[in-house]
Amino acid sequence: MKNLLNDVSSDSQPPLPKRIKLETDDAQLLSGPIKKGHKSNKASELEKRALGLLQDPRISAVEPQQVMCRMCGHWVKLFKHTDFSPANWNTHAEKCEMRSG
Repeated sequence: MKNLLNDVSSDSQPPLPKRIKLETDDAQLLSGPIKKGHKSNKASELEKRALGLLQDPRISAVEPQQVMCRMCGHWVKLFKHTDFSPANWNTHAEKCEMRSG
């Protein structure tokens, strides 16, 4: 008799990556209930920052703490205390555009 666990596990898919890719639907990524009250402003600001990075054509992948530059292929670390903070990315993108001409 075959071991059914081995058959099932061989057909299972690998775990999904934690990266957010630009090819996905932006609205689906950030949709969900926003709690009313004090945190709703923080949630909407987080969504604005994330959408800004997701819509940037110079970025190939987005994570809360880093983005991948499409121009040079390097991961650029974002501000570690605030998710999706674009300040470090904006600095890198300006320099990278000047390098690539």
